[in-house]
Amino acid sequence: MSLKETGIFSAADKVDLDPKLKDAALSLGKGDVSPVLRIGETFAVLQVQEKQEARNPEMKEVEAKVFEAARREKQKEKASAKTKDLLEKLRQGAEWKSLMAREGLKIEETGFFERAMDPPKIGSSEDLRKAVQGSGPKNPYPENPIFVNGKYAIFRFKEKKEIDQAQFSAQKENFRLSLLQQKQERVFTGWLDSLLEQAKAEGHFKMYKEANEIL
Repeated sequence: MSLKETGIFSAADKVDLDPKLKDAALSLGKGDVSPVLRIGETFAVLQVQEKQEARNPEMKEVEAKVFEAARREKQKEKASAKTKDLLEKLRQGAEWKSLMAREGLKIEETGFFERAMDPPKIGSSEDLRKAVQGSGPKNPYPENPIFVNGKYAIFRFKEKKEIDQAQFSAQKENFRLSLLQQKQERVFTGWLDSLLEQAKAEGHFKMYKEANEIL
């Protein structure tokens, strides 16, 4: 379990934060704690440490931030265009390793992973999971570049390994228990959320400790 501080941001800021987390954070008041949020295979709880009222700042206050945001956006646009160009070359038959080597880009193999999991070494995002699940021998590359963890990524489908039926039979009970645990976690999370909302509505909710005091 880890703690992360995002700093202050607004609805218009392009922070590298899952939209679900961003929306939840912006809906809270100072000191408020969010319900348990499920993001892919992970869970998160947010607490607002500080909240500033909206205002029109002086230009000198935001000039540096504006230039930095514009620079980052320009870099992102260039990276997106470059990645799309690489994808087009790959679809036209360019050899994967040769093209990446010419561009000075690093190739890493993820190894086999389960269909519902995030690909190792790339990152976690809903767009990435959908792109991977839609790939195969006839369409080894994603339709569009995937923006994940602050960068663009391209993947190439290499091969699929069918389930070992003997191993699956031996592990079937473990799979059943794992799925049951996931279902129980969802039910438990929903129950916690309902208790939290009820406590807030009745005015009984208090935060006794900061998160970093109990983790």
